[in-house]
Amino acid sequence: MDHIELFNKMIEYYEGDPKRIQHFTKVFEYCRLIGTMENIPEKEQFALETTALVHDVGIKKAE
Repeated sequence: MDHIELFNKMIEYYEGDPKRIQHFTKVFEYCRLIGTMENIPEKEQFALETTALVHDVGIKKAE
């Protein structure tokens, strides 16, 4: 799964909760920017960005 597909799945998952969508979007962009600036290897960058998109996925169920 690529990041566009995962991003869209996360939007579906958090449908009706714009604050959560905005949050994971910001975290994703910050991680992407930092990883790019630090020139981390491609596989690590992919893992970093993927983790950023799903980092709060358990909160919805926990509530």
